[in-house]
Amino acid sequence: MTRSVVAVLKTSPGTIIGDYRRLFELIDVVGHLGSSADTVLAAELTWHHFVPACNTPPWQIEGVAQALIASGFDPARMAVSINGAVGV
Repeated sequence: MTRSVVAVLKTSPGTIIGDYRRLFELIDVVGHLGSSADTVLAAELTWHHFVPACNTPPWQIEGVAQALIASGFDPARMAVSINGAVGV
């Protein structure tokens, strides 16, 4: 059985994008997923208001996408899916 891996980093607005890359290295994303996998990033968005506890902030999508690309994932095999539910 594969063991779970947990990583925690202290971050700041100036380092958040790069911190996602560091997190992906710490948890060995490529070793768990393989960089040839088709990958969908699921974004949760409301239509009218940004609700931090419910929405995926743009820096999270950007940080994860950049970390995946830096890990060898092919951008042509990546997609972002936006939940169409209204959470307002």
